[in-house]
Parts: sequence; structure tokens; C-alpha cells
Amino acid sequence: MGYIIKAKSLEEAFHKAQKYFNRNIADLEYKIISINPEDNDEKYVLDFSVKEEVIGKSGKLYDEIFTDEFEVIISEDEMKAYLFIPQNPKRNIDKKYLLNLLNEHGVKNGILEAELERIVYYLKNEKPLESSILVAQGKPPKNGSDGELIIKTKSEDIFESILGADEVHDKVDYKEAFKKKLLIVNENEEVAMIISPSKGENGYTVTGKTIEAVDGEEIEVTISENLERIDNKIISKIKGLLSIQQFDKLHFILDVTKTFIVNGDVDYSTGNIEFPGSVIIKGEIKPDFTVKADGDVIAKSVSGNIITKGNIKVSEGITGKSFVNRLIINAKGEITANYIQFAQITTESMIKVKKYIRDSIIFTENFVEVTGTPGMIYGGKISALKGIKAKVLGSPSFAKTVVTAGISSKIVSEISHLTVEKNSINEQITKIRLYLGNAENPLVRDKLKDKIEKLKKIKKELTKKLLQIDIKLRELYEQVKKHKDAKIEVLKEVNPNVKIIIGEATLIVEKRLRNGYFFYNRDKKAIDYMLK
Repeated sequence: MGYIIKAKSLEEAFHKAQKYFNRNIADLEYKIISINPEDNDEKYVLDFSVKEEVIGKSGKLYDEIFTDEFEVIISEDEMKAYLFIPQNPKRNIDKKYLLNLLNEHGVKNGILEAELERIVYYLKNEKPLESSILVAQGKPPKNGSDGELIIKTKSEDIFESILGADEVHDKVDYKEAFKKKLLIVNENEEVAMIISPSKGENGYTVTGKTIEAVDGEEIEVTISENLERIDNKIISKIKGLLSIQQFDKLHFILDVTKTFIVNGDVDYSTGNIEFPGSVIIKGEIKPDFTVKADGDVIAKSVSGNIITKGNIKVSEGITGKSFVNRLIINAKGEITANYIQFAQITTESMIKVKKYIRDSIIFTENFVEVTGTPGMIYGGKISALKGIKAKVLGSPSFAKTVVTAGISSKIVSEISHLTVEKNSINEQITKIRLYLGNAENPLVRDKLKDKIEKLKKIKKELTKKLLQIDIKLRELYEQVKKHKDAKIEVLKEVNPNVKIIIGEATLIVEKRLRNGYFFYNRDKKAIDYMLK
């Protein structure tokens, strides 16, 4: 073994060897021990020694004999080939000479012919060259890309909407922002696209060996019955929430469901929720947050607002901030809760409460029932078209309580709207009559003939509309009469200062009454109370 040299390039290694032995490179023989591509400082390890036949030799004859040979070195992975230029190389060579030299050393592919041409040009013109030059380079294999699943929903990226604000607290409604993160899809919407894998491209070494590439793999996508695959597209059959499960980079499960589950509270972590199906909340709807749903809303407790076309089921209570800052609930379906306080609720269906309804404003086209313990309704206004049943009405402190039955809030609202419209039309007709009366003078009538005819036509249309309103009002009043049989039933007691309204009749309770029921007495056209 001679002298071991470690260097980051072959040029550096040869320079160190020449310096160490104080000889030209042609006097030395060497062997590459290793090449470590990952070690930039000691990439090459070579063993140098002085050739036996030239030890002690020097001079012109030596230079003529030993300094005209080119050396070709192939890297260990056979991906690169280097040409080593001696100090006194042959200068009358051509490109063909170098190609033959490379071929003799087994270099067949990836030859950098432009570099060979440069070497020939520099040698002929006696320009200095690097001691080692890359003259051939292999091509690494290009593996194919795996298949991909591209989600095509239009839902916005929540982080863009948040980070796009000038400041953390500026211009971002966090209650609304997180709602955009839900992947809500529509019926017949393309929700995803499957991209096929690509083929790999083989590589090669400078010695002509083929390096096999790996083809990409197909992805496996399992879809639910609410989705269908057409060619490479995945289409939703319903409007709902798209859920995506990814087990690894190639295996997915897609589903569209009508139910959205919130594992905690509806708060700043979720934002307001708007969903085309049912929403299950395992925690609380926090104050000032809103849940909108086309289906049912199920929650542990509610302190925020709900708007739904379905039912509402609350395992604990519905609680607003105060009697002047009530939460709002609008529903079409049935509402059930343990208790309700400081709420404004409108529904078309039944309301069932176990403990109490306190200081709330409630309208329902159906029935209100509070029959648990203590089963109280006190404070606020409760209006139920079909009737009310409770254990206790009012409170010992005489809290002002209004309970109404037999009157539809929808009908009352429609009667009010039609009455306002009727009054407005009557005013318009009166003004037209006054104008036409003043136009009885023949000279005035002839001058304003066109305008008079136009006003007569308008008056006729208004009169016709007025008749239609009167007919509609009569129908609505008839509907009001139909529900005068509604009862307000008390299972235990009624406290003083409770206002009872059934149909058009009103009664204010002046003393405590035990269990019985209030009803409309058609003969007296007043409210009676009957003990059980």
C-alpha cells in the first residue's frame, strides 16, 4: 500500500499526490478505493504510489514516454465517466480518438460529445484544461406517478380566508369562516376525479446497463351508495356532507351523508353551521352561534340560535342570555327539551318540555306540553293553536304570564298584513274619488280626459282587489273560530296575574285555582274554568 489520499474531487486528490511525492502524475500509479457521494469533503479515497520503473527517473525522455496517456475513470455506480488529462497530453487527437478511448473502457451511453469537442479544441490550441472532466453521464430512472384522487368541491379553504385578512382580528368573521370548511356537495355534483397512474421511464448507466423504472400504482376508492362512479368521475346522488377517509396514499373511502356530527361544542372552533341535512351536536351550541339545518338538530344543550326544517331535540336545556336578550329558534318540526328559558321560539309542531318554560316567547301551530317536575310555565308569552297542558301556570311571585290557545300566529300575522293592505287601498280609492269629483266640470274633464280614464281603471282594479281581501279575511276569521275548542289544561294550579286568551276572549286570573282547564264558552262568548 502506498499513500492514502482523501479528497472532495479527483483533481484535488491528484494535486495532493503530486505535492506529496514531488513528482508528475505520470510517475505515479493509483487505485480508487472508494467513492462516497454523500460525503462532500472526503468523497474520493485513492491509494497512490510511485511506479517502480520510474523511481529515481526524470528528464526529457521520461516526459516524452509517460505524459501523453489519457485515463478514463468510471464511478462506482456507473452513472458517470471522467477523462483525466495528463500534464503533457497528446494534442493531435480528434473527437473520434476520444470516442474510441471511452469505448475501450466500456463507456457506451450518455457521452457528452460537446465536452469531447471542447477538449479537442483546447488541446489543439494549447489552452489549459481541468485535470478531470466529466465526459459521460447516465440517466436515472423516472418512476411513474401513483394514481391520485382530486377533490373537486367548491368549498373554500378556510385558512386562506383567515390568513388573507390584514390582521388576525381584522375583517374575518370567525363564526362564518369555519363554516366554509365543510365539504357540502349538491345533487349530481362532481365531487372527485380519479387520476390514473403513469408509466415509468427506464434509465441507463454509462456502461449501457438498463435501470428499470417502477410504474405508478392505481388508487383504490370505495364509495357509498350515495355516490356513483362514471368513468374517472365520482358524482354525488344527494345533497349532503362529503366525508373522506384516507388510510394511506392509495386507499380512500368516500361518503355523502345527510348527517353532520359535531363531537364538541358549536363555537369558534366550528363557527356557525349551515347543513342540508341533520346536525348532531355532542356538546353545546354556544351563545351568539347559529345552526341552520334542513333536517333535525340534536344537541346536548342550546345557548345559541337554531333555524331548521326538522325537529329539535335537546337532552338538557335551551337557555338564552336574559329576558331582554333571548336566543331565537325557528323550526317546522317538534321541539323537545328538559327546560326552556329566555328563548323566542316559533314552530309548526308540538313543543314538549319536562321541567319548565320561563320568560320565553313561544308560538306554535300545534300543542305545548310541560308535564314533568315542577312542570311550570311562568313569565313571557306562550301561544299554541291546539292548546296547552302544564302542571303550574304562573308563579307565587305573580310573574306576568300570558298563555294563548285557539289562535294561529300565522293567521294573526296574515290578518294583520291584509288589514294594513285593506286600509291602504281604501285610502287610495278615497283620493281617486275626490279627484274625480273635482273633475266634474266639463272644461276640466275634457282637459284631463286621459288621466281621468286612467284613474277610473286604477279605481276599478283597486276595488276588485279590496273585494278579494275581504273574502280572504272572512276565510281567516272562520279558521279562527274553528280552534275555539282549544283548551288550556292545568294539572296542579294556576297562580294569580296569569292572562288567559282563547280565540277572541281574554281572562285575567285574580286568585289561585286548583287543577282544571280553561275553555271558550260559546254561549257566554267568554272563557270559563272547569275544575277536574
